[in-house]
Amino acid sequence: MQQNKLTTPEFWFRSVIQVYLGIATLIQLFTDGKMMAFYAAVALALVSILPIVAKWIRLKLNPVTISLCFTFLAIAIYTGNRYGMYHRFWWYDVALHFSSGILLAMLWADVAFPLPSAQTKPTWRESAPLHMVLLTSIVFAMACACGWELTEFFWDILTKSDVQRNLLVERELFGASWQNPGIRDTMNDMLNGTVGALVGCACIAGTRIRAKKKSLE
Repeated sequence: MQQNKLTTPEFWFRSVIQVYLGIATLIQLFTDGKMMAFYAAVALALVSILPIVAKWIRLKLNPVTISLCFTFLAIAIYTGNRYGMYHRFWWYDVALHFSSGILLAMLWADVAFPLPSAQTKPTWRESAPLHMVLLTSIVFAMACACGWELTEFFWDILTKSDVQRNLLVERELFGASWQNPGIRDTMNDMLNGTVGALVGCACIAGTRIRAKKKSLE
C-alpha cells in the first residue's frame, strides 16, 4: 500500500527546512539584511520548487537523496553565508565540496538509473548493471566539480574578484607551501568532491544491493 506523502519523513523534513528558511527570510528583511534575505529566499524557492519539478518530470528520487539535497541547499546558500562559516571554520569549504560529491553521485544514480518498479517490467536504465551505475555516478560528480572550478575561474576573470583564493592564503588539506594558493584551493575542492563521490557510490551500492535482495525475497 502506498504511503501517504503527508506522513513520510522526507515531507516533514522538507517542511522543517521550509519553515527555517521562511522565518530567516522575514528576520533578515526586517533587520536590514537584504542580501541574506535574498539568499534565504532563493534557498526556500529551490526547496519548494524542486519536489514539484521532480514529480512533474516523474523522477523517482531516493528519500535520502531528497533530504540531503534540501539540507545542502539550506546550508550552502543561506546558513554558510549568514554565519560567515567560510571564514570562521577552515574545514567548512572542505565539508561543502565533500558533501556535494556525495549528493551529485546519488542524484545521478537516481535520475539516470532509477530503481525498478515492482508493478512494471524494468527498462534498460532500471536494469543497468551496478558497475555502470557507480562508474557513471563518480564521473558525473567529478565533471561537476571540474565545471564548478571553471565557473569560479571565469568569474574571477570577468568580475576581478578572487573566489579561487589566488590572493588569500588559507589552510587546505593538501598542497605544498610554495604552490599558488589558488592552485591549492582548486585542486583541494575537486579532490574533496571526488572523495565525496566515492562515499556516495558506496551509499548507492548499499542501497541497490539491499533493494535487490528485498525484491528476491
